[in-house]
Amino acid sequence: MLVDEKSITDIAIQKFIEITAFAKIEFTFDNQTHHLLIKHVAPHSSAAEETGPLAQIVVWKWVAGTQAIQEDLILDKGGSISFECIASSVIIRILKKRPVIENPCLPLSSPGDDFTVHIGIRQVTLSASWLMTVSPMFERMLTTKMKESVERKVTLDDIVPGFTMEQFELFLGYICRNNWRERLPDPTTVVGLVPVADYFQIGWLKERCDAHLVNAVEIPLADRLLLAERFNLSKLQTFFLQSVSVVDLKKIVKPTLPRLSPPTFLTDLTDRLCDEE
Repeated sequence: MLVDEKSITDIAIQKFIEITAFAKIEFTFDNQTHHLLIKHVAPHSSAAEETGPLAQIVVWKWVAGTQAIQEDLILDKGGSISFECIASSVIIRILKKRPVIENPCLPLSSPGDDFTVHIGIRQVTLSASWLMTVSPMFERMLTTKMKESVERKVTLDDIVPGFTMEQFELFLGYICRNNWRERLPDPTTVVGLVPVADYFQIGWLKERCDAHLVNAVEIPLADRLLLAERFNLSKLQTFFLQSVSVVDLKKIVKPTLPRLSPPTFLTDLTDRLCDEE
């Protein structure tokens, strides 16, 4: 699972160290060959802890209005990788093995903590107290005299047509008591996670999705622009308004314009498109 993410642009310093909450990584740039060496500065630890993947390294550059991926590499613990890096940006995603948990939100032993969520023909019984802790929507549902509070169950696909158990299980994995503080969205989960975080009104999870989408170069810019508009993602909106050139922004906005609606963001985009290149 992804637990930390850094983005580095305009690499010019010959040697520097990037320290994250989970790892210390050394960068050495050769100005003659334009090769970047990335090395994990491993702490003194057991041999078992020094094996396996440490980080995903994604190297990209602007090409014809797209964020073209040049390299997608894995840096092992205690290892190093080297690659050509000319006018490129580097994204570092620190990885951690995710524990397999069948039900990440099991009910507590206290009376009345069971709450069953039905979606289609499937169901899962969860901790009502934990759901109320992480989600204002569930808190309102379970602390008022709503039918769901009395019956201790809810059929989510009746409330949200098209909602699937797979989406809900993805959501549960991110609010799990054991890893909710450190697990971050990744390019394979963030698109499905944003609407769920928005619907259940989980601000901190939505903010994590917002921050990751700025660096999720695997996802087309047009798709990210629509997410920024639909879910009012401030960091992603700022990225489009400040970090994308006018030339590239025109290529992105033109095909998506019919689907953009919020007046404020649309006005800001229009102002940006009117800027001099």
